[in-house]
Amino acid sequence: MPIERTFKAVDDMDTIEELDVLVANQRRAIRLYIFLASAVFCLGLTLVIFMLLFGHNVAGEPMKTIMSIAGGFVSSVSLLPLKELNACKDRFNIYRSLQVQVSKASESEKQQIDSLVWETLKKVALG
Repeated sequence: MPIERTFKAVDDMDTIEELDVLVANQRRAIRLYIFLASAVFCLGLTLVIFMLLFGHNVAGEPMKTIMSIAGGFVSSVSLLPLKELNACKDRFNIYRSLQVQVSKASESEKQQIDSLVWETLKKVALG
């Protein structure tokens, strides 16, 4: 009997560890999206500020071109894939709730959760 409990606990830990990996992946994806959007916005804002401070030295067409590029960087924050960011947050919440449910679930529910986790891992691994 103790041996069966040991194997049962190991199986539960495997599923929980796999869910930890999935949660960590979603956290990284969210951070990456936010970092990229912030970097592009800051680059554009830096160009705008630079041109406002030192733009009087550059006249005519070059200033117009640089300001257009800077405005493009600032406005490209709207290209941040909000749909994908929301999907990452939703998957993150689902994986966290599955982590809680694994410890409370019956044996058949644990098998369903485990198969769901494996399908998700296969989908992530295959792209």
